Amino acid sequence: MYRIYRDGQLEDYKKRTGVEYWEKYWSEQVIAEELKKENILILKTLCRFNSGGGRILEAGCGVGSFLSPMVHYKYDAIGIDYAADTICSLKKAAPDFNLVAGDVSSLPFDEQTFDGYWSVGVIEHFRDGFEEVIRECHRVLKPGGIAYISFPYMNLSRRLKGLLGLYKSSPDKDLIFYQYVLNHGRVRTEWVKKGFDYIRHFYMFPHFKAPFFKMGIVRNILDPFHHHSIMLVFRKR
Repeated sequence: MYRIYRDGQLEDYKKRTGVEYWEKYWSEQVIAEELKKENILILKTLCRFNSGGGRILEAGCGVGSFLSPMVHYKYDAIGIDYAADTICSLKKAAPDFNLVAGDVSSLPFDEQTFDGYWSVGVIEHFRDGFEEVIRECHRVLKPGGIAYISFPYMNLSRRLKGLLGLYKSSPDKDLIFYQYVLNHGRVRTEWVKKGFDYIRHFYMFPHFKAPFFKMGIVRNILDPFHHHSIMLVFRKR
């Protein structure tokens, strides 16, 4: 990973990206392993704000890591991803899943179709911004519907390293843009401007998992420093 710091956020570059990269990364073995997991994040977030039986869209479902527990908890869940081969493999592994191959910036669903919109690790991959993703999310959600948006973010340690000049300042010409590590305040502002109310946030994927970091006071102090991603929860006005 080649990482540069620019305009208060990070840009990640790799040798290969796009659909072919993800098709190779998401092998049938990976799908099989992911479908066995019970993802606790569903209990902490989705089950908290959307009641069971609600219609949920997972925008960028990948290998079904979150779709599987959604189905387990009796949600009417639909997964969409632009990696068509992965969708085909997932259909073979989980034939009861409702799956669609498509683009999250141009969703093939009617207005006000869903009670919830779940998207983990998607918006950061749009080189020219995610305005169309917000627009489509707003379009397909019912009034009062909940959007769960997760992405790598500029935690306090990343901000400090950026200010100290510990990242590169320009990209390598031989590499391709992979993703942003986003400023979550800016992301929050963009969603609010497009017709959503902010509810709260959750930290995701901690770099440090020792029991010490899970203690109440310690967790409250250190959480903003070391998590890889953050999830922002919004309600459509």
